[in-house]
Amino acid sequence: MNESLLFLIPLLPLCCAVINMVFGMRLPRLFAEVLAVTGVAGAFVLTVLFWGYAEGEGTRAVLFTWLNSGSVDISFALNFDRLAAPMTLMVTGVASLIHLYAVGYMHEEEDYARFFSLLNLFVFAMLAIVLADNLLVLFLGWEGVGLCSYGLIGFWYHKLENAKAGTKAFLVTRVGDVFLAIALLWLFAITGTLSISEINAQATSISPGVVTVVSLLLLLGAFNQLPVVGELVDAPFKTGAPLVQRAVRGKVFIQLNPIQLAVLRQFSAALVDLLNGLVVEAHQRIQ
Repeated sequence: MNESLLFLIPLLPLCCAVINMVFGMRLPRLFAEVLAVTGVAGAFVLTVLFWGYAEGEGTRAVLFTWLNSGSVDISFALNFDRLAAPMTLMVTGVASLIHLYAVGYMHEEEDYARFFSLLNLFVFAMLAIVLADNLLVLFLGWEGVGLCSYGLIGFWYHKLENAKAGTKAFLVTRVGDVFLAIALLWLFAITGTLSISEINAQATSISPGVVTVVSLLLLLGAFNQLPVVGELVDAPFKTGAPLVQRAVRGKVFIQLNPIQLAVLRQFSAALVDLLNGLVVEAHQRIQ
């Protein structure tokens, strides 16, 4: 099979979101619900069918090139490997169950088309993070998750408390995004590339000090999303809560992607050296 077919996994929920967004309110309610569930469940089935692409070093699929200038080549590309495959399966599988639950939970909601559009867009953004081949695609997916979180938490915006909860969650996650953006730009300045695999190849040549700071920035970017879960506890909109919580966990998990795993070796070595130095100094003071 053609590796470009891998793009069907994230594009299927995206297309269903666009159709519901444009035509959802003009079509029967059942159509909008079936379309939303089919988009995510179809992505789950495609992940199972394309599982073989994850064998070995995985499969890289390029849709188009954003920028090609000198040695810098930035493409909209996906990487389906042994790390991305199970994560994609988990995202689409859990999201399918959430969509099925939402069909019953929102059966009396009049603005159902907007709701299912946001839900499908959420899944698309999560898949962009999980399948990203480079840091730009990852960051766009990251921002998409934040935007959809805002839309879902504050879905019933006509009530002031809902609107405030959505706004607070949006502002809190933007702080974390700053840390992530700094880390990604720093990695690009050091390595001259946005490709995750190429950054991995150069990871051992990066100084331990820089690795430590970049790792902390990545972790700050991820853990800064955790207050959003606390905000969801009091949010009246309960259907969006489990999906947003999954997204938060996905964001934290993404810190264990190949970038983080590659740099953690140097980070751990630097940490061990620091601890050894502290132990030696403490021992000398005791003596």
